[in-house]
Amino acid sequence: ERSRGLGDVYKRQGVYTPNFRTEYLVVVTSEPKLFSYSYWISEGEYFVFSAPKTVNGTDVLFKFREWNIAENPLDNKLTIVVTKPLTLIAYYDKYFPIRVIVNNTSKLIGWFKEGSIYYYVPSQTPIASTKEGVKYFLKDIIVTGSSYTRMESGTYVIKVNGPITLEPIYDVYYLVTVKLPNGEIREWVKEGEEYSIKAPKTIQVSDDVKLVFLKWVGDIDVSVPEYTFEVNKPMVIVGVYEKYYRVSIDSPLGKDYRWVPEGNPLIIYEPPELPGVLTTRVLSYYLVDGKEIKPIRPGLLMIENVSKPLTITVVYESQIIWVNIAIITGLIGLIITGYLLYTLIKAREVKKS
Repeated sequence: ERSRGLGDVYKRQGVYTPNFRTEYLVVVTSEPKLFSYSYWISEGEYFVFSAPKTVNGTDVLFKFREWNIAENPLDNKLTIVVTKPLTLIAYYDKYFPIRVIVNNTSKLIGWFKEGSIYYYVPSQTPIASTKEGVKYFLKDIIVTGSSYTRMESGTYVIKVNGPITLEPIYDVYYLVTVKLPNGEIREWVKEGEEYSIKAPKTIQVSDDVKLVFLKWVGDIDVSVPEYTFEVNKPMVIVGVYEKYYRVSIDSPLGKDYRWVPEGNPLIIYEPPELPGVLTTRVLSYYLVDGKEIKPIRPGLLMIENVSKPLTITVVYESQIIWVNIAIITGLIGLIITGYLLYTLIKAREVKKS
């Protein structure tokens, strides 16, 4: 068996030439150092490698930019013929998050390239509260993680050098509603600030109707038309007015008028009699808006409830004073008699002379 085995070996004797395949070391790495691989690739073969487009880190995102060696360096998928040792470097840019805190919740605005400038324009729209009559108006912005410049326009110019958090700071404002007969005022007032209200003492509705200030009611209770208070909650304030009606009075003694609160009684007194020499005028009745009303007592008119403007005419009736006429007639008779006697006496004296 041994000789048979050796004979087989001898039968394969000859000249043998070893063939060697050349392989080159291909190193694939990244900048910054995110990964590193090495491969032995035969000379002339194609090497294919796909670099990840993005790599997540802690509060940083790396985005593929380019290869140091490639036919198309901007394509993350690389194909290259290996003819020598290669070191392939995938370059990545750093991107950092910018977040804004809204209602105690962090919200991602986006990822921004390191060294770039981000322009943040905070919304000036007030944030409504779950409570009625409460809003939050922007006061300032706290920027954490970067330097910034605040422009006069309110825009924040922020340099991106790391993760950034924007936290808007708000002032609390309360709605103050002031209601008046001639309109309503609604204003948002900052918490803790003083607010002044002023009501007109009189509001002229028409020539015959006016409103006179009485007091403020609602969230304040004062009886002066001008008042200043501190705002610490939503407030509704109502100006209370009393309606007055004009009552015009026309009598022989002249014209006059009064302003009477709505619903109040009205008492008017005029002289029951306007004496003359031969005649006298006696108050007969009052004409109230064309309706005849007798005095409840001599010269006294009472209207229990004034509910509208009124025009009152005092009506007198003339009466002859017979006693005065008799006296005047008697005096005239005496004068005439005296005159006749005087004339008769003078006539006799002339005859005697």
